[in-house]
Amino acid sequence: MKPFPTLFLVALTVLATAYACSQKPEVNCVQSLRQRDESLMARVDSIIQLEGTLLPEAVRADLESLREEEELLFRDARQCDFGDDITAYNYWHRGRLKFPGRIESELRKLAEGK
Repeated sequence: MKPFPTLFLVALTVLATAYACSQKPEVNCVQSLRQRDESLMARVDSIIQLEGTLLPEAVRADLESLREEEELLFRDARQCDFGDDITAYNYWHRGRLKFPGRIESELRKLAEGK
């Protein structure tokens, strides 16, 4: 057995492992969740501002479609690994996922106003 090829393979394995560990993950779920949430809330705000000019059925339909999108966002938030980002973890698990949001509140107002 020749020591050079074995030593070369060990060194190559160590270097490859060190390189892989030093790379940032390609997808950062925390940023993605925050961007999706901000986009969703901006659309909710625009629907609420136009609420007086739209038919209640149209507002309800728009809010229900946004509610479905919000449910997908919440599912992804539950599956996200927040790592050491305690602020993001608290935002999602102690805030957005725990209490009804603006979409749910607006849908309840529309249901009660009937």
